[in-house]
Amino acid sequence: APIKDVPKTLVWELAKWRNAEAEKRGEVPPIPENSITKPPSAELRPDQLDSDSLPDYEVLDAVLDDY
Repeated sequence: APIKDVPKTLVWELAKWRNAEAEKRGEVPPIPENSITKPPSAELRPDQLDSDSLPDYEVLDAVLDDY
């Protein structure tokens, strides 16, 4: 998994960048917009969101980076 150690917020930035680069070249963006914009969910149970038990990813990524 090439992005296994990449913070979630950076994954979203990379996905947006990749789609923007594809659009610049007149290509169809390869990453579905819904994959970038929908609320994060481990989907362990119906309607579960990561925010139910975790802080916002901006906060969580900063804590993990400091660690």
